[in-house]
Amino acid sequence: MLNRTNYHKNNKSIKISNSTPFPVTLSSSKWGRVGDGKKQPTMKKTTLRISFLLSLLLFSVQLSAQNTSKTTTEHEYLPMAVEGAQWLTYVSDDDFLPPFMEYYFGYKIKGDTIINEVTYKKVYYRKLEPVNSDLNNPVEGPFYIEEEFLFGVIRDDTFNKKVYAIRFCDIGGGECVCDEEFLLYDFSMLVGGYYNSLCIVIDGTEFYLEELTTEFLFGKDRLIQSINGFWGYIYEGVGGDTGLFYPVGVPLGCPCASLDLYCIGSDEECLNDFLLATDSYELQNKFRVYPNPTENIVMIESNNDIAILSVKIYNIVGNLLFVEQNNINQIDISNLNPSVLFVKIETEKGSFLQKIIKI
Repeated sequence: MLNRTNYHKNNKSIKISNSTPFPVTLSSSKWGRVGDGKKQPTMKKTTLRISFLLSLLLFSVQLSAQNTSKTTTEHEYLPMAVEGAQWLTYVSDDDFLPPFMEYYFGYKIKGDTIINEVTYKKVYYRKLEPVNSDLNNPVEGPFYIEEEFLFGVIRDDTFNKKVYAIRFCDIGGGECVCDEEFLLYDFSMLVGGYYNSLCIVIDGTEFYLEELTTEFLFGKDRLIQSINGFWGYIYEGVGGDTGLFYPVGVPLGCPCASLDLYCIGSDEECLNDFLLATDSYELQNKFRVYPNPTENIVMIESNNDIAILSVKIYNIVGNLLFVEQNNINQIDISNLNPSVLFVKIETEKGSFLQKIIKI
């Protein structure tokens, strides 16, 4: 799991501060006592001191502006709407959620679409379920993809370094408006800018960009926005430290989400060590496994000509119970005890996992 605090430790990249390093204090009197005790004017000395301090302050502001310009303009923008990009988020809070309510979910970009003559990348939400459903260890892998659906779409405004999105209303949830385009991330922001235009940041009228840095992260040098008060970080080309659409800056006492993985590639390339079923979700849609729950027989039907090579039955802890290679369309499980089972169907195009309940 990513450790957000480590991103700014021992950082050798540019750091920009919006604080004033040289406070200017003026005396209430323009006179002082010297030598013989007579009052002598010290206006010239005070004027020189103020002039010197103002010069230092101006130099600091100019340096800050130059560094900000370097960080935001000379840095080559990294797009977010990239084919094959995947995000994996872990939600937990020892003080808030009981163990059985902790969970993983993911997003994956697959394909293009056009809405109102604008081209977007399609973002799919993935519900992940552990093979081991022990309530005391609900997030112990491996996992399988139980459900996947189209969540929304995103696009990059590369010139202005902004990311726009549309979240579809029929799936519910989220802090942002649905069925209309909104600003998801803004990587053109300067230090001191408030996040009131970003619905992804909880109460963005209170939070501002405290620091800009660059760091090598997820295989590239990325711009990192630090929200004031260590409420969160936003990574160029990746999004918030909680994931793509999950709110950033969730107050203490709420469930905590953390970005566990960001990768560009297939499930085999990105999630091979995480998922039990590493083949595409589309393959599962080509088959029907029923009835579920079932008492004796599991039927397997296909709406295509993909050949089934074998059917394997696993128990809840991942132990292989038996393999069927002959009567592959009708599996007899009458001799098994009532429990949660996993049917792994291996085909010539790959394999997928289906959870069933034996009653």
